[in-house]
Amino acid sequence: MSRKNLVKSIVVVLLVVFGVLGSALAQMPNPYGAAISVENAKKAAAPALAEAAKNKWTAARFKRPTKAFQDALAAGGDGLRILALKGVVAVEGGIPLVMDGKIVGAIGVSGATSAQDAQCAKAGADMVK
Repeated sequence: MSRKNLVKSIVVVLLVVFGVLGSALAQMPNPYGAAISVENAKKAAAPALAEAAKNKWTAARFKRPTKAFQDALAAGGDGLRILALKGVVAVEGGIPLVMDGKIVGAIGVSGATSAQDAQCAKAGADMVK
């Protein structure tokens, strides 16, 4: 998947997340303004992508959704070994991007509940199939 398509996917996810999070964000002291524009969402997504790429922080690294780690950790026992893995985010919301049966990247969303983050990430991931 091209970087342009990945940015488009992330922009879509950002727009969806901002729409879904209205009630959760109501607790913040800042007043609401106009919804973020696509242009500004792209401006925010580009350096976020660069930082993730620089640090190799993607669900693609482990070839599975981050929920797999969350479930293993929640099970306890041997699942606690997840805490020792470098770079693991054991919270649902990260999904590998698969095209033609190959992992081509990943998308991660945060800001709502884990299930809501995963729902938004899946919506973005489904766009690249």
